[in-house]
Amino acid sequence: MVKNSDKIFWALLSFFCLGLGAAFGLGFWSMISAILLFSSLLAIGLCFVAENIVDSSAKYLNYLLGMFILTSILLGPEGKPVFTWWMGFYVLAFLIWILSFKVEFVKKNKVWIILGLIVVGQGGALLAYQNVFSDVVYEVNYGVDYLLKGIFPYTAIPITHLGDPWRYYYLPGGLFLSIPFRLILGDARWVFIVAEIITVFVLKKISKGSTGENQKTIEALILIPLVVPKVSLAYFWNGNIEWLLIVSVSCLAYFLIKKNKWATGIALGLGVGIKQQFIIYPALFLWNRYSKKTLLIAVMLAGLIVLPFAIWDYKTMSDALLYVNNKTPIPERVTLWSLFYHLGIILPKEVRTLMLFGAIAISGGVAYLGRHSYSKAFIGAGLGMTLASLLANFSAYNYFHYALFLVALGLIFSLLEKEKVI
Repeated sequence: MVKNSDKIFWALLSFFCLGLGAAFGLGFWSMISAILLFSSLLAIGLCFVAENIVDSSAKYLNYLLGMFILTSILLGPEGKPVFTWWMGFYVLAFLIWILSFKVEFVKKNKVWIILGLIVVGQGGALLAYQNVFSDVVYEVNYGVDYLLKGIFPYTAIPITHLGDPWRYYYLPGGLFLSIPFRLILGDARWVFIVAEIITVFVLKKISKGSTGENQKTIEALILIPLVVPKVSLAYFWNGNIEWLLIVSVSCLAYFLIKKNKWATGIALGLGVGIKQQFIIYPALFLWNRYSKKTLLIAVMLAGLIVLPFAIWDYKTMSDALLYVNNKTPIPERVTLWSLFYHLGIILPKEVRTLMLFGAIAISGGVAYLGRHSYSKAFIGAGLGMTLASLLANFSAYNYFHYALFLVALGLIFSLLEKEKVI
């Protein structure tokens, strides 16, 4: 019965639950957020299993795009409308979305016009939030500064208001990509805007050849990750680096379908070298599509990115990379542990460890089941990412946003496979 249900319906429900669940408090605990995010897990699972695509339901993804843009305006960056020049570009993007139903020129160029307006608005938000409290902004900018000065980039940063001795917590690939933006524009966060633009360009290249309603649906799927209420704006004051993973996944997908072994290896190695989770989500889910040459190039590039820092100071680097996994669960984050905590039940460490390894094992099983199609591989990766986030000690809005993108990419491939474009 589920297998014959509508894949688009379940994807639509998962975007709604993931997007709004992450938007409530930006992934910090609330019962509403927990209900939405755990519901999204079920919806993504059903989307993974479902095989049927109902054309008439595709239009609702375009409506969701408009709803997300409007909600971004109403919620603003802090849960209420803000009247700033840069938020005006979101208002213009919403007007363009309305015009795209009637005006032919706007309809044909909707993706590029909305992209342009949104990134200008996000750039304005970045400029507006210069003196931010967020830890990750300091981690990335200080990490780049340390690297340029010849200081170990995982050295603790001298910011007292953050409490803990904060430092860069990810693999070092993101630092290298951020260097030009820190040097030229003074802030590493500009790299996220460039990543968004490249991602849209690559996804348009992937979907070239789609027509009619499929094309409109795919365009909505391309734009939705850019306008998730509060979440998409949060990157520009929190500094989380998932957009670097997203652009790496997009390039990986493009080069895989083009059967370019060298470029696939570079995209794979770069993604692995940016953040730990890329190794599983989505690299593991595409395991049977890599040639030996691709894997060799990926391992060599990832090694070139990571090994010099491991040799430099392995202990400090490993402590930084494992910091989130080793820390005590935080009740203020949306996880299964937090759900039990707020119900008055404290899960012991052994159960937490079992949950985390269980999520990884289930992800491996889903990767095996999705091995025959790109659509199932990417939707499965989104499912695994959501599951791992909810069963781990710690979760954040950027984890769920990354999962949302993976599911959107999988649905794009579902539509392209249906049209036999790929």
